[in-house]
Parts: sequence; C-alpha cells; structure tokens
Amino acid sequence: MQQYHAPIQYKRRKTKRRYGKKKLHINVTVLFFVLFIAACTIGAVILGNYLKGKVTPNDMSDDTDGGGVSRAPDNGAAMIPGSASDAAQVHDNVRSGCLYVDGGDGPDEIKSKALAIFDCGYDSVTIPLTDENGALRFRSDAAAALSRQDADSSLPNLGDAVSAVRAAAAERSLHARVSVYYAMTYKTIDDPVIAEATLLYETAVISESYSLGADVVVLTGVSDGGSVDKDEILGVIERLRSSSPDIKLVLALPFSSFSDVKNPVLLDELAQAAGCLAVDATSLDWSYSEETRTHTEYGEGGEPFDVTDTVRTSHIFDELDAASSSIKSSVSLYSLGFILRGDVKYNESEAVDALIKNGIYSYYVISAPEQPDDTEGGGDETDGVETDVETDGPVE
Repeated sequence: MQQYHAPIQYKRRKTKRRYGKKKLHINVTVLFFVLFIAACTIGAVILGNYLKGKVTPNDMSDDTDGGGVSRAPDNGAAMIPGSASDAAQVHDNVRSGCLYVDGGDGPDEIKSKALAIFDCGYDSVTIPLTDENGALRFRSDAAAALSRQDADSSLPNLGDAVSAVRAAAAERSLHARVSVYYAMTYKTIDDPVIAEATLLYETAVISESYSLGADVVVLTGVSDGGSVDKDEILGVIERLRSSSPDIKLVLALPFSSFSDVKNPVLLDELAQAAGCLAVDATSLDWSYSEETRTHTEYGEGGEPFDVTDTVRTSHIFDELDAASSSIKSSVSLYSLGFILRGDVKYNESEAVDALIKNGIYSYYVISAPEQPDDTEGGGDETDGVETDVETDGPVE
C-alpha cells in the first residue's frame, strides 16, 4: 500500500505546487495592472485640477450662444435644492442700475452712462425698452413688421446699446449682466381683439430684444393687481419660448402674489416655467415728506447766522421692510429679486437698506430721472437725508 500510494501522493503534491506557482504569477500580473490604472487615474485628476486652476472667472470671456450673440456668464442659474421648484433658478446678488437710452444717444453717450452706473456701485445694468407712455425707445424690426411700416431710423439700435454697455463693463473689469425691462400692457385693454393684437406685438418685441444681446428680460404687467392667472401667464411664457427657446426671464409679480396665494403649487409652476421670480415693488408708496428746519451757526468771527435745511422722510423703507418680512418663506425659497423705482435717488437708497435688512441682495432698478433737474428726481438731492431744497409738501 505504501509503494502504491507514495507516487500518487508525490505527484499530486508536485502538481499542486506547480498550480500554486501559476496562480501566484497571475495574481501579480493583475495587481500590477490595477496599480497602473489607478496611477493613470490619479494623474489625470491632478492634471485636470491643475488646468482648471489656471482658468479663473476673470479670465473667461463672455459666453456666445448658438446665434453668435455675446452674453454675460450666467451666474444666476443655480438650482433651488430640496424644493418642489427643482427646475427653478435663483438670483445671485444682482445690483442692476437703470440706464435710460435717449433718442439722440450714440454708443459713446451710452457707454458714459453705463460707466456712471458702475461707478455708483452697481454691477449690472437694466435698460427699459419703453418710455413712461409705453412707446418704444429703440427701433424695432419686429414692431415695424407687425405694423407694416418701416422701423423708425431716428431711434437708437438696442444691439448697439448692449455693446456699449459691455464695453463700459470691460473697462471696469466687470462681467455685467445687461437686462432689458418691459412692462406689458395687454391686460389693461378691455377689447379682446385689441388685447390679443397687443400681446402679439409685445411678445415679438420682447423676443427681438433678447436676440439683440440682452442677457435677461425683466417682465412686469403679467398679473392684474393682486390676481394671478396661472394659465394666462404660462401662455405668455410659452409664446416667448416658441420664438426664443433659450430666453432668460425674470417674472415680476406683486407682493400679494407671494403672501395671499392659496395654492402653494402655483408659484412653483410659475418659477419652473419662467426661470426666476421677482417682487414688483413699484406699486408701493415711494413718496417722501419734507420738513424745513432752521438752526443757528456761527461764523469765524463769532457772528451768528441762520441756516435752513430740508429734512426728508421716506415712506418706502417702512413699506418695503414690512412687505419683505411678510413673505419671508417665499424670499428664502426662491431667492427673490426685487423690482425697484429709481426716479428718486434718496428713496432708492432707502429701499436698498430695507432689502438688506431682510437679507435680500438682488434688485433691478427700472426707472431713473430723465434729466438732472427733473422734479421727480429731486433736483439737488444727494444720498443724504438733508438738503437745502425747499418744497411745499410731500413729493410723489
């Protein structure tokens, strides 16, 4: 038995050793292959991070869309995490000042106005497309086609205005966002046929403005007072997207839309459709009261003389502070921007202070004094509370 089993056992052990050596050889090869792949992956990550670090926001030029239109980088397209509005975008901290383009303004005049806005601390510009009467400030081929008339060649070209603003921004090393503002009027018309024709006209002009280089279109007038017709608003947005699929909108709704809406899903649907929501604060009380005060001062020789000051008290701070506090949940959910009046500089600064108090840092100023001596602009007023300008009473 021992002579019989010994060779078999020996051969089995020998065979087992040979198999074991072969298995060890295979494992070493696999190990080296895995280490090689890991080394390549780590190297690629390190190289990618190195190259990424070489590109900073200041090194990036303006984005160009598929149509060859140069636009500012879209830093305001962050998504709202963990909310029903997963498709809605939020505002970054946009401080957009109003730039009125007058009929005789050329590129140099527009650039000078933009530089003045940037030097006041704004980082973006909002250009109203219409005047206070609803007339276009720019020549429009779309409006001309609908009216079957030639475009008014005396009006400035919006594309040239946008380019002039971008040149001013480049001079100040800013990636300024150029917004256009349009107050829709079709809802103010009772005749349904004329209202529909007006809506067709307004959506065509808005789409055209985006095609001429605007980064964002700020819309008001889509809700009638405190009522919000979701289907109607969604229809307007659908019309705009049918002609300009990539258009970026800021849909401005009144305060009551955020505080009194019974259906909480409504705002989510509008936010997802438009992209950004904003609060239209232009209907609040933007007046201020003035009080004349006289006090005595003394000259170098000790002689007394009277000095009369006019102290202004703004109402917009309290109005905006109370209104912002009432919609805190919407502000935090949608990171709302605010639409402000700017025709009274003192009130504008008061309004911004009220927003900052409530943690709101995004706003679009959509009106400004037409002329330095405009009475609504306050004449000689400054950012301070006191001036030497006397009036008879409250200024609207």
